[in-house]
Amino acid sequence: DFVLCRTNAGCISAIFKYSEMYPSLAIKATVDTKQISLFVNSYIALQDGEMKDVKHPMLFAFSSFDELVEYVDGDCDEPEIKSMCKLIDKFGERALLAAVARCDLKTQNPDIVISTAHKSKGLEADNVTIFNDFNFEIEDGELQVSDEELNLIYVAVTRAKKNLDVTGIKKLLVALENESSLYENVVDK
Repeated sequence: DFVLCRTNAGCISAIFKYSEMYPSLAIKATVDTKQISLFVNSYIALQDGEMKDVKHPMLFAFSSFDELVEYVDGDCDEPEIKSMCKLIDKFGERALLAAVARCDLKTQNPDIVISTAHKSKGLEADNVTIFNDFNFEIEDGELQVSDEELNLIYVAVTRAKKNLDVTGIKKLLVALENESSLYENVVDK
């Protein structure tokens, strides 16, 4: 089974979710779990004031944990730092490390493969679940989504050979259906 996400942060959320839901299943992730662990451990070191143990390149520039928090809460122009810090805040450092550790990239026959849609191009699975981190907004009943995002969603949903779970993008599909109905009414008139 595949779980397809938009972002690496989405993959991490999915790792945590599916590790908790299915503790006995083998989960493989296509994200760089070593880099994620390095980020989390560097975050912990920064939090503890152990600057010599801050090894992740994205966290080198911060001279204190307070500086990192201020950056993330302010005008953070690095989405990966912001999303990783939010994930750590949400799940906790130790729990996130444990969930990531379960996703051994060497697993030969995983029950679940968690990947980004980009990395899934050319692959197929019997069962595919679309995660809820794709970029679209619905404001005042109007759908805002780029053509690039729709193309990526198309890639994700066409990976399924038998079963497709679109719960993660249900609001998008409803909005697209509503727009299609509006368009048909205009064309008919």
